[in-house]
Amino acid sequence: MAGQASPLAYVAEQFMGPVGIGIITVAGIIAALSSVNTSIMAHSRVAYALARDGYFPKGFFTLHKRFSTPFVAVLVGSVFTAAFAATGVVNFVTYATDFGFIIGFIFVNLSLIKLRRDKPNLYRPFKVPFYPLTPILGIITSLFLLFFLETGTLLIGIGLFVFGLIAYYIRMVGYYRIHLAMGGMNLGISAFSILLVCLLMSNSLPMFLPQDVTPMFISGIVLIGIVNLIAGLLNITKKRG
Repeated sequence: MAGQASPLAYVAEQFMGPVGIGIITVAGIIAALSSVNTSIMAHSRVAYALARDGYFPKGFFTLHKRFSTPFVAVLVGSVFTAAFAATGVVNFVTYATDFGFIIGFIFVNLSLIKLRRDKPNLYRPFKVPFYPLTPILGIITSLFLLFFLETGTLLIGIGLFVFGLIAYYIRMVGYYRIHLAMGGMNLGISAFSILLVCLLMSNSLPMFLPQDVTPMFISGIVLIGIVNLIAGLLNITKKRG
């Protein structure tokens, strides 16, 4: 069975012949449609919530006048889904989807623990049994499942996750403070460039470049220093929004 492209269809054919293959095919189509429907609901609501909080364009926050659904998020997500499916890289898409769901499960369990601690008197029609053991086991098993993903997919997923965290904290800190931080970095790079040029011009640093390339190299450093100086001044003088 390990060498079969479709183990379920292979087993069905061994026991029921062509009828078994037909049954598995119909069941697979129904399961795929159900999975696609669930995925569309999930990604559209995530995009809708991100647009509401200001992380996505406001167009994703638009609701259909008749059906009250985030139709822009549904359409955009469906286009991306179709594009990835058309690539034929089924394993990568599957592992990437699994990574997203597993990370979602981890945060659901973490949110449960945080809500229980921060809002113990919140009205809860349903309470998770065996708390806090259940969410802790959910987090541990979800982390364990990550090790079964492909290495490439896992690295890409971790990279996107880190990028999402950076975007979240930039939003939390505020753009004004980000501009100040970037301005400080620009001014630091500019000062370092000026110092480097002075050291090179005074022969305090050894040069391993040919004589005809040295002026171009120094000019490039000067240009970098000027650009970062201007960018730093623009960032630190930006008015608070």
